[in-house]
Amino acid sequence: MDRSVVCASGLACIVVGLAAAAAAAPPTPNQPGPQRTQAAMAATSLLRPDLVVEAISVSGTHADPSGGTRVDLTYTVANTTSVDCSKFPTTRGTVFWFDHREQGPLVFSAVDVRVLPDGAFPPPPQYPSGNVCAATLTAYARKTCSASVVVPAGKNVEIRATADALDYIAERNEGNNTRSLTWPPPAIQTRTR
Repeated sequence: MDRSVVCASGLACIVVGLAAAAAAAPPTPNQPGPQRTQAAMAATSLLRPDLVVEAISVSGTHADPSGGTRVDLTYTVANTTSVDCSKFPTTRGTVFWFDHREQGPLVFSAVDVRVLPDGAFPPPPQYPSGNVCAATLTAYARKTCSASVVVPAGKNVEIRATADALDYIAERNEGNNTRSLTWPPPAIQTRTR
């Protein structure tokens, strides 16, 4: 602060001096600085739910009229934290939950298929439909879901289950929401002696 300023009014000099001192001073414990803001953001993300698919398995198969094989699946979706999912909706989740208040704050998980080796998974659904499982996932809650997909004749596929497939929950880790398996399973190799 330039102390050579001559003030006509003592009060004006005090206000200008305090403003300059505040701008130059490091943040106080009650005032967030860049490091405190980053730490607060990291702490907030730790307080969010985290949804995972714990397991996916084939529960049965049968011929499909299309000529392929219908594969029945079960998978378990879990909230691995002590935080209720309904407390952290994304914008999409908030809009859907508001428009469908009678259903409550649901989490939607889904199953999709891609043909191996070069096929792509379809884009995520925009609305609950098809192989979608709805659940209310409070702290440490789990839900076992079922789904059925058709594997085209003579094809190998990857079948993927995705927790929070519609992206309605702001999670701690958005990168751990899927688990998959291949069908038909790799042949069991036997050793001969």
